[in-house]
Amino acid sequence: MTTVDRLRRCLVAGAAALLAVRPLAPALARAPGDESLSIQVLALFSAPQDAIAAGRAYLAQFPAEADRPHLLANVFGPLPPQWSGADAADPSAGIAAWLARRIAEDLDRADVVFVRGWMLSRTEARLCAIASLA
Repeated sequence: MTTVDRLRRCLVAGAAALLAVRPLAPALARAPGDESLSIQVLALFSAPQDAIAAGRAYLAQFPAEADRPHLLANVFGPLPPQWSGADAADPSAGIAAWLARRIAEDLDRADVVFVRGWMLSRTEARLCAIASLA
């Protein structure tokens, strides 16, 4: 598998996850260690068992990241103020765009990891790790 194939897989997987971000919006106002947010992250994936396996593989490579509050804070915090509470009626679209930017920034900085043959942005890998800890 070439690097281009891995990148294509990464972007397709990321786009699919972002389409399902709506369930996260209400939970983002909660504390960073909130288990319900971890469960909602797991629900992002069309193949949760694959996400869990990828998350476990990522955590095996980076054991210092095996802490749910740490992972949640690194992926979702600090959120822009408009998503920190009930101020926004429906922040889902903004959150999806924000996550897409985070993933794109990871790719621009080459902040990627190879997990189970997939090239993932660090943000995507952390989302899988959060899912594995749910």
